[in-house]
Amino acid sequence: MVVGEFIGISKELISQILQLDVMLIFIILFVFIIIAYKVFKYLMKALIIGIVFALIPILANFLGFPVEINFYVILQYAIYGIIIFVVYSVIHTGLRIVGFALSPFKRSFKKKEKVVVKEVEKPKKKKRK
Repeated sequence: MVVGEFIGISKELISQILQLDVMLIFIILFVFIIIAYKVFKYLMKALIIGIVFALIPILANFLGFPVEINFYVILQYAIYGIIIFVVYSVIHTGLRIVGFALSPFKRSFKKKEKVVVKEVEKPKKKKRK
């Protein structure tokens, strides 16, 4: 005797539940892939920003500024660049969330433009003689 039949659950209901679980697993997998992709993109942007900031002391020394060039200085500039990028991202995301939360109020306080309809006079037809 199958356990489902013992407690009064039909085979159709069991198959529907199993299909729901498979669909739920695919949905979770899809969401995980999207989140992983976004995290990867964010880390790549942070890496590029770090590399660009790491080049600053080298370029400054090339231009004649007295900047010491060693591994720790280059690493320090790279870390500063990544920190600035993260702070910018947090502030940008916060402003987007606040803007989204306040968007209903923005729409209600927007001035409505008055629609002015001008009537155009039709040219008068000349009378035939």
